[in-house]
Amino acid sequence: MFTKTIDINNTFFPGHEIDDPKWFSGRKSDIERALQALSRKGNSVIVYGERGIGKSSFVAMIRMIAEGNTYLIHKHGLHKKYNKDFFNYQIASITCDSGTQNVEQILQRILTSPEGLKKIIKTRLTSTEQQSTDSVGLGLLKLLNLSSTSTDKRIEKAIEEKSVIETFTNVVLTIQNEILQKQEELLIVIDEFDLVENKSKLASLMKALSKGKVKFLISGIASDYSELIEGHKSVNRLLYQGRIKITPMTEEEVNNIFDLAEENNHNLISFNSKVRKIVFDMSAGFPYFVQLCGQ
Repeated sequence: MFTKTIDINNTFFPGHEIDDPKWFSGRKSDIERALQALSRKGNSVIVYGERGIGKSSFVAMIRMIAEGNTYLIHKHGLHKKYNKDFFNYQIASITCDSGTQNVEQILQRILTSPEGLKKIIKTRLTSTEQQSTDSVGLGLLKLLNLSSTSTDKRIEKAIEEKSVIETFTNVVLTIQNEILQKQEELLIVIDEFDLVENKSKLASLMKALSKGKVKFLISGIASDYSELIEGHKSVNRLLYQGRIKITPMTEEEVNNIFDLAEENNHNLISFNSKVRKIVFDMSAGFPYFVQLCGQ
């Protein structure tokens, strides 16, 4: 006889971002704002707010939507306005740390990291090897002066020998023009951008690359989005639809966290209204503290 049990390790998540949309609570208006930006040509998204407010989890959800996961779109009744045809992105991403001091180092990592543009390049190289008559991707090989049998180290060496900004721009444009399929777009995700000391040059790069099938998703700790983006004032137009400040959760959204905990554990556990109210007051609507108290 099958006995249902409470999964205590997958009920609350104070130690890491939410990576499954079935555990994600609230943020309907923020999700819709991100969908608007992702659906429109030339728009990018910038996510900002206080530490522990849930930015990384939100970014993870938007990434999934960009790749075609429609769970949250249906959950919030947004499927009538946004269907899966809007969201067919290739993703290149990086999470900044104390080692990323400037934009050049960020671009270097996006070019060479396993979750960056190299992933897309390797996929195209493999395809080119398997289909020798396929000319798509050959421009990228020529750009980096590589053969279709190049190793990871040779790709990285070719990138290092050129100007990082120039190489990044050329690789992105070549991916856009030669590798992406007709309905595909490229989303470049830079999380925890507040850790970067010198943020200049990113605004100019975004302005230069956001005219076609390329969008950016930037996130970081800030009280205003302008703290994360320095440079061209005209970059504001790229972010008009996608400026998203993550604020403390409402009591309804905090209650939904507990509802999900109950539902996803087959209602074997329950949290009464008194407990929920105490946690809401103690957490001040910060999801990290809600998850921590719940755990």
